[in-house]
Amino acid sequence: MKYFLGVDIGGTKTAAGLLDADGHMLAEKEIPTLVHDGAERIVRNTAQLISSLAEQEGIKKSQLSYLGVGCPGTVNQKTGVVEYANNLYFEHVPLADMLNHEVGLPVLLENDANCAGLGEYWALPDREEVESFFMVTLGTGVGTAFIWKGQLFTGFNGAAPEMGHCTLNAEGELCDCKNRGCWEVYCAGHALVRAGREAAKSCSDSLLWELSGKDLEKLDGNLIFQAWRQGDEMAGKVVERYLYYYRAGIGNVINAFQPQVLTIGGGISRQGRLFIDTANAAIAEYSYCKTVAQTQVRQAVLGTKAGIYGAALLGAKR
Repeated sequence: MKYFLGVDIGGTKTAAGLLDADGHMLAEKEIPTLVHDGAERIVRNTAQLISSLAEQEGIKKSQLSYLGVGCPGTVNQKTGVVEYANNLYFEHVPLADMLNHEVGLPVLLENDANCAGLGEYWALPDREEVESFFMVTLGTGVGTAFIWKGQLFTGFNGAAPEMGHCTLNAEGELCDCKNRGCWEVYCAGHALVRAGREAAKSCSDSLLWELSGKDLEKLDGNLIFQAWRQGDEMAGKVVERYLYYYRAGIGNVINAFQPQVLTIGGGISRQGRLFIDTANAAIAEYSYCKTVAQTQVRQAVLGTKAGIYGAALLGAKR
């Protein structure tokens, strides 16, 4: 029996998953991504993770046709090189060859957000009826993926779409990519947390202090949204600013791609209907053409496993 093996390399953790021939997840494991230890260490640790998972499930190498890998940044799918990934400090890293040497399997390499999008696309109950599909992932960064007629659209150079680095404010905050005012600067997870901590420091009476146990290092996005729901003024300002830029970014996505289905995923987005309703409001407000059929907005269903699914299915027949 054949199996699919996928790896999702992230800025904080690396996860691997094993799927059966029908695309069902059988098992998964994860480890921290030691980004400051360099590419070689990340590759060795990833190879050990894969070996451990296969051994745990009793899977032989002969039962695997390839290894699918999702990685942040600009990925050259043809050469298997990560040209640039600011979250991993990668520049021109031949990741596919390095993993092939360690694992002994052909490696299919793709951008992690594209993998997440592919995973969610496979999970659509009406996939055969969806011609154009766009995914926004709100996590460590702002990842985006576009699928047209069942195929990932990655541009002529493998670098598309990077809507997380579309400019919302040309004179705005400096992004890790060295440009200013990127969507990611305002809507990535670390941006939300940073804004929450700064707000709490400016107001000793903020509920943010209580919810974090008086330790702002423990403050995360969920606690910020919780404080906002409980009426905290400072949390309200943070969330209002966050959603302002979220709407603006969604408006750019719609006007650039006009997808039939837009799926919102990532840990930050799991706030009930908030991000779906806000995206619908953004479409109504910002869409250039309001007299045509409008994009359907849906919540992602695979959670943090979307990238694993997409990576594992990179070589699967659609």
